[in-house]
Amino acid sequence: MSATCKKICKSGVLYGDGKRRFIFKISGVESRDTFDLFVKNQRRLGKILKIELLSAARSEDEAGTPYPFRLEDERNNELWISGATSGYHGSGPEATIAILKTPKIRKLLNYREITPAMVRIIVYSCSDFVIGRESDRVGVVCL
Repeated sequence: MSATCKKICKSGVLYGDGKRRFIFKISGVESRDTFDLFVKNQRRLGKILKIELLSAARSEDEAGTPYPFRLEDERNNELWISGATSGYHGSGPEATIAILKTPKIRKLLNYREITPAMVRIIVYSCSDFVIGRESDRVGVVCL
């Protein structure tokens, strides 16, 4: 895989138990491109169980490209997104909020537990956070 992955890259990782998982990387030019690429590629994941949003310094891949927005499904496959960010007001956090409003993500968030207003507060105020589902409850941790 080239160091300058444009649009979508795919890399396989082999676990110790012999099972393969995939990390799909989306690299958009602008935040709006990132949202559109997410919508087109979300089918690559199964049921999403975990969302992480990390600062640029904590989210670089082996080539040094930051992928701060990361989703993980029940098969441990991941989707890494470059243009969605958090911790301030701007186009990067707006892309994050737009992704979190998509039907696939809303299934994880269960808006009875985490409302759209709460999502905005989390995205604007936490530069790093994790959202995960454990049995029938959803948890949010600002790091």
